[in-house]
Amino acid sequence: MTVHVIATGGTIASHWGGAEWTNIDGASLIAELGELPVDVHVTDVAAGPSSNLSVDQMVRIAHSVQTALAEGADGVVVVHGTDTIELTAFTAQLLLGTDDRRAPVVFTGSMRPHSHPHPDGPGNLRDAIAVAAASSEAARGRDVLVCMDGRLHSARFVRKVNAASVDAFDSYPHGPVGS
Repeated sequence: MTVHVIATGGTIASHWGGAEWTNIDGASLIAELGELPVDVHVTDVAAGPSSNLSVDQMVRIAHSVQTALAEGADGVVVVHGTDTIELTAFTAQLLLGTDDRRAPVVFTGSMRPHSHPHPDGPGNLRDAIAVAAASSEAARGRDVLVCMDGRLHSARFVRKVNAASVDAFDSYPHGPVGS
């Protein structure tokens, strides 16, 4: 089982080193998780805040997801900044559509930076990989998903509702599609 992780920067990769902010690459974020039950292939396609992404870059990220799926990934995780995660996830949903045979595609990020004493990124990333690796009917063939704070949201309905909490996303009035 292979999960392809596409890293695009964001708060999850932002690290305060005491004198300046740096970006942590996708391979380093994965390595910090320790042993995983699946093989993970990582590609970095962007870095920095997601608020800097253009629509063209969002489309390129969605095309990176398409490429990973075409190359046989059993699931795809996109590590993304939360400022525009719902926009890029929806762009991917529009380009990929919903197909009963498609492997899971899961976007995730964090509300706290990598260097925070209690970062939420590692848990979100571990959860997203677990969902992307699931080959059950519950994960396969769904809309593109956004996995944050232990909940899964459809890219069609998710929105950021609280920029000051790790519980920042909602799908009102539909609610999460899983946890």
